Amino acid sequence: MIGPLPIRTDLRLGETPTSYGARIAYLNGQRLIDFFANFGIDLGGLANGGLDPLSQLAALGGVEREEMRRFAVCTPVKIWESQSAPQNVR
Repeated sequence: MIGPLPIRTDLRLGETPTSYGARIAYLNGQRLIDFFANFGIDLGGLANGGLDPLSQLAALGGVEREEMRRFAVCTPVKIWESQSAPQNVR
């Protein structure tokens, strides 16, 4: 597992994982796409709330994965696959 980066920031309330990733990349002197490629993070998977990319970014940023996941933008497929999907979504 990857450890936290030396330069990181707090996750903002309501911030999407992609936005957080962009801020972490900028603070560490990289463009978002290069940063994700360097660490093997799937940008599309992160944007859709994928657990592996969320875990990777959370480890780099030193934040809780579930906090980041709360504001991930999920595709309809991801909503149906989620174990914590709201019961009123059918």
